[in-house]
Amino acid sequence: MAWSPIAKGALSGKYDPKNPPSFQDVRSGDPIFHLENFAKLEPLINLLREISKKYNKTPTQIALRWLIQFSPTVVPIPGAKTPEQVDENAGAGEFTLSFEDFLQLDLVSRNIRVSYVTW
Repeated sequence: MAWSPIAKGALSGKYDPKNPPSFQDVRSGDPIFHLENFAKLEPLINLLREISKKYNKTPTQIALRWLIQFSPTVVPIPGAKTPEQVDENAGAGEFTLSFEDFLQLDLVSRNIRVSYVTW
């Protein structure tokens, strides 16, 4: 199973290093949103946004679809706070990424190293 397949919302396209979760959001203290880590995700976030426009899907759907296509043994189980997010997540099963888009996501994501030590 893919743990936190959209990185606690970091890959949703809703946030970026210039617009992180607010301090009231519990995720703001998570290491993935630590400025140094989050900046490393920016190329992937931008690529997810770009590809999402091409498929008329959300960055979340693109990220989940990449995992689904990656291997038949990978099972992403994303969280959802609203019925709309459940529908969005389910939409990742409704299309297939081209080989080129899949490979581009794979290459960009393999170069990201996030540290969970933030002191």
